[in-house]
Amino acid sequence: MWKVVAAVVALLVLACAGVLALGGYGGLEYLRLEKVETEQEEVAARIEAAEEAAGDRQAAACDLGEVAYAARDFGAAIGHLDECLEQEPENAGGFLMRGKSYAQLERYERAEIDITRAAGLDGTSVDAWKTLTWTRVRTGDDRGAIEAADRWLALVPNAADAYLSRADCAFRLGLTREAIADAKRACELGAPEGCALQERIRQSARGG
Repeated sequence: MWKVVAAVVALLVLACAGVLALGGYGGLEYLRLEKVETEQEEVAARIEAAEEAAGDRQAAACDLGEVAYAARDFGAAIGHLDECLEQEPENAGGFLMRGKSYAQLERYERAEIDITRAAGLDGTSVDAWKTLTWTRVRTGDDRGAIEAADRWLALVPNAADAYLSRADCAFRLGLTREAIADAKRACELGAPEGCALQERIRQSARGG
């Protein structure tokens, strides 16, 4: 009989030990999962903070570029806008401002690249087409300037400056009839330079 009792007691002891072992393993597994979950939350929070910080730096760089341009510190403007555009490569306004900064420093080839990019991103920007016309004139690209002036006039049909620029380019290209027509239109829209250019083209055509 005592052997039976001993066997029963031994089984109970083993069963309790197994329960405790399983309980201990379950507790450790719970703690491990909880730790992993906590770490994941920390990582997510760090990623979110990094994204917010990047957005703040981007906004700050764009704003600083604008401030520097307004202060006519074009070198500083370019530096800030480099950072701005690195973070936001589809920012048409940023490309336009950087292009205008290059133009102010007489780096016209580099200016044209940025302003062309700005016009491509926002074809409705009058400032982009106007500045591109001006920049191409300074690089000697009269045909390109006429194309930009065409886009400018498509947006602002009564832009006297656009007619004047286009007339000047056409005159240099030997397109006398087109040059006179545009100079006349500029004159009619109130640009005295257009009146003078019209007369100068006519005198040139007459050989005088």
